[in-house]
Amino acid sequence: MSHLNLVKLPLVGRASAFNQLIGSFQQAQQGQPQAVLVVGEAGIGKTRLVTEFVAWAQSQGAEVLSGYAIAMGGRLPYQLPVEALRQRMQAENTPENLVEDLWLAELARLLPELRVRYPDLPAPTQDELAAKVRLFEAVARLLDALAKPKSLVLLLEDLHWVDGASLDLLRYLGGYWKE
Repeated sequence: MSHLNLVKLPLVGRASAFNQLIGSFQQAQQGQPQAVLVVGEAGIGKTRLVTEFVAWAQSQGAEVLSGYAIAMGGRLPYQLPVEALRQRMQAENTPENLVEDLWLAELARLLPELRVRYPDLPAPTQDELAAKVRLFEAVARLLDALAKPKSLVLLLEDLHWVDGASLDLLRYLGGYWKE
């Protein structure tokens, strides 16, 4: 049986883009939240660039949450943030240590398993408009809490497939962190 030797190839021609990602990360570490959009034609190395950056950020102690939009006709509402948050909620630092029950109840709209884990959560608000704002606020507070002990990278891929509800949430987060 032959052994396959994997060789890690250097990141060629992407030093400038990689350094921009590092610069944004460093600004975020200094309290200036950053949003970076990596765009380009298929096959030019976006995934490799982001993979290298994620590895670098993790080597700096950052936590990375990832969500991937999926091409679906109906586009699942909030599919992108649900995927990113669900992986974190299964980790060792439980959400009740991060946000108050009021916000945890709102997060349970996205992650119903929270209601199973915490059956005594208060009922979420029933007013439709208020519910959306409170859900967005709950996500923002959770991400803020996750970013306190160490840097947080929220990696959202394939945004061209993202649903409208997730886009609304991303816009809210952008405004929230801008303030």
